[in-house]
Amino acid sequence: MAKEILGSCKVSIGTGTDKITGDASLTEDLVGTSIGSNFTIGLTAAAIALTGITTPKVVYIENKDPTNPVQIDNVITMAGWPQTLQPGAGILLRPANATLFGKATGAPVQVWIVAG
Repeated sequence: MAKEILGSCKVSIGTGTDKITGDASLTEDLVGTSIGSNFTIGLTAAAIALTGITTPKVVYIENKDPTNPVQIDNVITMAGWPQTLQPGAGILLRPANATLFGKATGAPVQVWIVAG
């Protein structure tokens, strides 16, 4: 059996019978390198290192900072589709390539990255 990448997401908004829900999951074969590492994102927009991965199928980024948010985007100007990760929040991405950028607010931020 090949190595696999598994991901899932479930969202429920509302209470009781007044609720909207959605869920999705994915399974991909892992071909090549995978990483799980800490990375520091500074106050100036810069590339996020996905060492050894040229075309990731899945990238998970989690903000490990207890106080400061961090922005993630696909362009260095942070104007493509900026996603702000509040402290403790994470995001699962299926990027078209390995070029992702980050920019912290307030102070440099430590993020946990899982990619393959």
